[in-house]
Amino acid sequence: MKPLSKNACKDLKKLQQKKFRKLKKQVVVEGYRTVEQVINNGLRPIEVYIKQGNSHKDFPFLEDVRVDYYDVTPQQMKSICDTEHPQDIACLFPTKSKAVTKHDFILYLDGISDPGNLGTIIRTAVAVGVSGILLSEDSCELLSPKVIRSSLGTVFSVPVEIGSPDKLLSLSGTKIGAVLEDSIDIRDMEIPKTNIVLVIGSEAHGIRDEIIKHLDHKVRLPQTDNIESLNAAIAASLFMYKLKGLI
Repeated sequence: MKPLSKNACKDLKKLQQKKFRKLKKQVVVEGYRTVEQVINNGLRPIEVYIKQGNSHKDFPFLEDVRVDYYDVTPQQMKSICDTEHPQDIACLFPTKSKAVTKHDFILYLDGISDPGNLGTIIRTAVAVGVSGILLSEDSCELLSPKVIRSSLGTVFSVPVEIGSPDKLLSLSGTKIGAVLEDSIDIRDMEIPKTNIVLVIGSEAHGIRDEIIKHLDHKVRLPQTDNIESLNAAIAASLFMYKLKGLI
């Protein structure tokens, strides 16, 4: 393994900023499970960074990865990662995303601003087998380190595109939105067998009005009067499992 130079460390640290990730089309991904998931999903790292005191042999998923390996100090690892206590491995990945080509079950995320919520929603979407995700332009950055960690790296394995409300409205299929007011209990709805478009809005603002008026169905989850609403990621997960017929 090679030592990581000061200049290389400075360049990697810049990737903690969105503008540099966008410019370089690269992101540093940290952590055993997340890196393993990304590599197992078929994305090849550009470089691998291993904290001093560890060997590449400690990470079985690196067995067939033939790129440059760097032996980094704990201080360098902390510098290039965005977590307070990074784990023993990080990798530099290209920020690639897959285009949405199938439309059996599309998830449209309208104004999801919290990276943790976005990553969790994507992870669940992969688990239930959605065919693609459209993300509104005012949602948080798709390939930020926190979204990648929250999705456990699955953000690279599902087709995701940035899509305006016009893009959503141009889709064929039954558009179903999670709306609290003037809506029906999801249990009372006859679920379409194909071509579902599920729309989830932000916790703060919900789905924007210009989308709501074009929904075929407005649905809600059953809940007591003691709570105003559910966390967006939890609600999205329940809706996806229900509409996919898995619960």
